[in-house]
Amino acid sequence: MKHILITRPEGKGAALAQQLEQAGYQASL
Repeated sequence: MKHILITRPEGKGAALAQQLEQAGYQASL
């Protein structure tokens, strides 16, 4: 994941950000 647009990964935020990014990325395909 090179395009993190949300926030810096910290704790639960990291996992949540990854899930949101994967969901958004797949949805945009």
